[in-house]
Amino acid sequence: MPRSDALIVDLETTTPGPKPDFRVDTVTQVGWLPLDGDVAQWAECLCPLPEMDTIICHNAPYDVGLLYPLRGEGIGDPYAQTWLRNLNIHDTMALAYCAGAEDLSLPKQVSWKQRDAIGEEQYLAQDLFETRDYFNRLMSKNEGTAYEVDRRLIPALIDCSYRGYEIDQDRLEQAIWEAARTCNLQRGLFNRLVEGEEVLISRRKKTTKARGVEYVEKHGPPDIGSPIQLARMFGLSNADVGSMKAMAGDLRADSILTWRGAAKLFTTYYMPHRGRDRMSGLFNITPPEEGEGGATTGRLSSERPNMQNQTPLMQRCLRAPDGYLLRRGDFPQLELRCAAQISQDPVMLEALNDPNRDLHQEAADRLFNGDRQRGKVFNFKELYIAGEQVRAMYPRWYDWCEEHWFEVQRTGVSVVPEPLLHKRAIPLLMQDHARRQAINHPPQGLAGYIMKDALAVMFEHGFQLVNQIHDAGHDYVPEDGDRDLQKEAMSSIMTEVAWKYLPDVGATVRPEDIKISKYWSDEE
Repeated sequence: MPRSDALIVDLETTTPGPKPDFRVDTVTQVGWLPLDGDVAQWAECLCPLPEMDTIICHNAPYDVGLLYPLRGEGIGDPYAQTWLRNLNIHDTMALAYCAGAEDLSLPKQVSWKQRDAIGEEQYLAQDLFETRDYFNRLMSKNEGTAYEVDRRLIPALIDCSYRGYEIDQDRLEQAIWEAARTCNLQRGLFNRLVEGEEVLISRRKKTTKARGVEYVEKHGPPDIGSPIQLARMFGLSNADVGSMKAMAGDLRADSILTWRGAAKLFTTYYMPHRGRDRMSGLFNITPPEEGEGGATTGRLSSERPNMQNQTPLMQRCLRAPDGYLLRRGDFPQLELRCAAQISQDPVMLEALNDPNRDLHQEAADRLFNGDRQRGKVFNFKELYIAGEQVRAMYPRWYDWCEEHWFEVQRTGVSVVPEPLLHKRAIPLLMQDHARRQAINHPPQGLAGYIMKDALAVMFEHGFQLVNQIHDAGHDYVPEDGDRDLQKEAMSSIMTEVAWKYLPDVGATVRPEDIKISKYWSDEE
């Protein structure tokens, strides 16, 4: 089989689900074009596809994710893993994303609806030539190291998306039973609390010859699962979570909130995984092509299912496979440290560099009568609002926010500081919302890229990555390995990467902070 240095590759597929998913989709056609060539080729199988050192795709995680299990004997095969680790991957979607493009779709001269005008062959070839031209155009304008981090991470995320956790079905059944029991208890309690109350249940139109048009109404006690009926009972415009929390102390509202929490656990988190051996999700570097959903700050997102949003009770059901344990490392206060590095705020820098100081408690003592939880919310949420309280606590950070917001209003783009230079377009029509987007992008983007760079380094060192949650990474380690060495291996990589980007404040991950156990969580 011939070998090529760099190939533009595009795969045509069929998917059994509503959305493309490289873990289950089937390749129907493969097309390729040498980066320096002018002849595109297509085949109905992978056999004629030349071996390559560099692959260039418009959506590399998807296309390379499809090719990965077809190498060697499939997922876990040493040859397939070596191929994935050594392949030099380029992705035009990631390139456009780092440049701040709002629309990540591939520019096309002929749309899918017009493909009959030029024929199926020419339409398929169009994608290859457009990908080549788009890649060359974007690479000539690429600035910073954000794209380099993203493309290094692509094979890690593909491997991670195939791996996942094992699901302990015995623990899951217990969680299902507890959620169902809570739902039933709260429904019974609510029914007793509203006994004797009546609200409008339904209203239907009825037409008769004798009386003409009339409306028949049905009244009865409200149902705990009907937001409309609950709103009518309370005399509110709606019965959303905020309205119910505002009525704290009302037993009916408390019962509704408890029921809703248990019902969501039952339907969203537990039942979809009943009977399944494993949970694995897709990890995305970029939002979808149309720019809706996903993360636009530079952070990773996860879907089908969302591996970054599992409840504590579901975490108790997720474990490492036989012969392995789950290792977990988390950066300490990473976003706050990024804000300190970017703004050079002396209050933040001094506190975060002193292990004996607690910045959450200091904010609480100064602004909230010592309520540390309130101080924590202030540092992680209100910091990006940058109001007068923030100005009083962190004056240099506030000044930086004003300077950055002024620049974003001038250019319409927020940029993560050097060396990354990840860009995010900020729509300026809604000023308050735009200001907050502009302010949170640099620290969140910097934190996201620190995490992504650490994951890329871990993968390059042979780590079996499983998941990434905000500023934490999970992987598998042999059960019979040396615990101290396993903790040191992860903590040293995370610490080194953090100090590379945060030279004035760092984010030291100590070996004793690395957790290794069979299950994600054993907390009740």
